[in-house]
Amino acid sequence: MTLMPIGALKLYVCIASLVTAVHEVLQPAAGNIEYGAYLLLGCVAGVGLMDAIVNDILPERFTARFAAAWKHPIFFMLAGGQLSAIYADAIYDQLSWHHIRYAVDAAGAVMAAALDLRTRFTAARDKHAAHSVRDSVA
Repeated sequence: MTLMPIGALKLYVCIASLVTAVHEVLQPAAGNIEYGAYLLLGCVAGVGLMDAIVNDILPERFTARFAAAWKHPIFFMLAGGQLSAIYADAIYDQLSWHHIRYAVDAAGAVMAAALDLRTRFTAARDKHAAHSVRDSVA
């Protein structure tokens, strides 16, 4: 039950995206994107949160295969959702200081996906190297 830095980043991004979605749905005058877009953002953040909790915090015997298989698209969708909130408010000249948080959250989502992809790649490479060394000895 250890929380790696990537898991902490994914946890932050998902919670921040979920808070954004709930805030904008409950306060429709605060944003210009329709309810459906924020509901979708909330659903994707919920799946990402499940991935961060089950696949990164809980022991290895627990796994959420769906979330693990779609991990990178989920975090790229979270980044797109955060950036679309900025874009929608920019169209109507309603940008304010809180849009900086949306940009930071989007950057965090992209970084979480990239770091997790790198971790997966190095784990697969090390596993392949171990198999090739074992096969060459035999």
